Amino acid sequence: MRAALVALALLVTLWALPAAAQAPALAELTEATIVERDTAVEVWVRLSREARYQSELMDSPYRLVLDFEDTAYRWVTYAVPVVADPVRQLRGSQFRKGVARLVIELQRKVAYTIDADREGLRIVLPRT
Repeated sequence: MRAALVALALLVTLWALPAAAQAPALAELTEATIVERDTAVEVWVRLSREARYQSELMDSPYRLVLDFEDTAYRWVTYAVPVVADPVRQLRGSQFRKGVARLVIELQRKVAYTIDADREGLRIVLPRT
């Protein structure tokens, strides 16, 4: 009986290995950088590979929240103060398993655009 249980456990383990090996690795959010331009502030978000995301502009305080699906958060774990109007601070976290969150706290409500490139995202926030 014991030998049968050991054989069954080995069979289940061997069957599960290919499925685990095929699971895609998570993308990684590794950095967010402020780039100041004359008419806008850009936030460059570095990702190890393309990732699906959702963005939402919220108020009280105004902030742009980006949630990256199937992504591990690998950047700083503290709020980064910013003195580039309209951005007040950047912060992020592993919001939940498989979802990395980046929060761009703003001084006021602003329009924004998000462009993807080979290294991640570029979020453009006009100064006016």
